[in-house]
Amino acid sequence: MSVFTGDGRFVARVDALWEYEGIVGEADGAGKYLGEFDDSGDRSGDAVARRVIQAGVRESRLRELGFAVVRWEPGEITRRPGVVADRWLAARARHDPSRIRARVRPEGQTAMTWYAPSR
Repeated sequence: MSVFTGDGRFVARVDALWEYEGIVGEADGAGKYLGEFDDSGDRSGDAVARRVIQAGVRESRLRELGFAVVRWEPGEITRRPGVVADRWLAARARHDPSRIRARVRPEGQTAMTWYAPSR
């Protein structure tokens, strides 16, 4: 799912979105920050620092639009899924998806729509 501001500016392609709850899920493997998925292949310290900063900015923008964000590392989701589930449940308990003001576009589609919780 891709997320956009109300005026259509791209914010992020998220790893997961529980639409009814308005919770974004983000998998944080080391490869994301070390450049394993970056076409440049730049693994320098500066490049890694830029990726970490960009991830923080991206998360802040998602939160500013009203989404809750739950993060996990690959080892957590496979070895300690209860920890991730607890994090998700805590986000759900304190989150109000009616405050989200964003547009979304499901993968494989071209049209953006206003975010609306759906089951």
